[in-house]
Amino acid sequence: SAGAKGVIMITTKAGKHSESGKASKMEVTYKATYTQSDILKYAELQHTYGQGNLYQGISDDRRENFSWGYKFDGQLRPWGQVIDNKQLVKPYVDQPDNVKNFFNNGKNLNNFVSLSGGSETSTYFLSLDAVNTSGVVPNTFYNKYSVRFNGTTQLNNHFYSAVNFNYINSYSRVESSGQATGSVLDNLYETARDIPIQELKNVNNHFYSMQYLDTGGVERYGYYGAYYKNPYWTAEHYDNRNKSDQILGDVKIGYKKGEFN
Repeated sequence: SAGAKGVIMITTKAGKHSESGKASKMEVTYKATYTQSDILKYAELQHTYGQGNLYQGISDDRRENFSWGYKFDGQLRPWGQVIDNKQLVKPYVDQPDNVKNFFNNGKNLNNFVSLSGGSETSTYFLSLDAVNTSGVVPNTFYNKYSVRFNGTTQLNNHFYSAVNFNYINSYSRVESSGQATGSVLDNLYETARDIPIQELKNVNNHFYSMQYLDTGGVERYGYYGAYYKNPYWTAEHYDNRNKSDQILGDVKIGYKKGEFN
């Protein structure tokens, strides 16, 4: 969305003068746009081997995030931790869309309304703009609200005055990137190829959660691996937010030869 990452370009707008001595009719403009976004290309992944690490002699390690285990054979196999004397069981098969299924369709809604008008010697323009965006990564968003006012008045002897005012409020939540502890993408792509990521969305389920205390008072990491976190849990609990308020404006008194328009 415009301004989410990069430069916000502000285009100045103004009302119109009337061609007679009477005030011009007020013009009302409303625009609404809705768009969706998706990921164009995903990383290429192998689909032959699952959780484990044959290179270090631990081919069936239920803590491992590496997909260096045995070839898929479709047999039932326990996975994850033993918690309260229970353990999950699933077929040992490839999950070809386990990364793709993690992401959402991004949505963007933009509403814009403006009022403008004027007389033979003055103009005004008032607008309200709202941008609401939800990202492809769960729990990410970008919201921007702005109010803009422009007004001009012809004084006398070719002097004029102009007032411009713009208030912008933005609020966003973004995911950590790179290999930071709370990096959603790092935790996602480190997930073994046989792990059904879409089932891990319920982070209140202690088999999919983190920092769970079992009935014996032992803290369990819940999630299938010991070395990485459930990406859904990371997206929910590593909270990176940014909020800003900006006020831009100016007041002018100028001199102009010729007709005021």
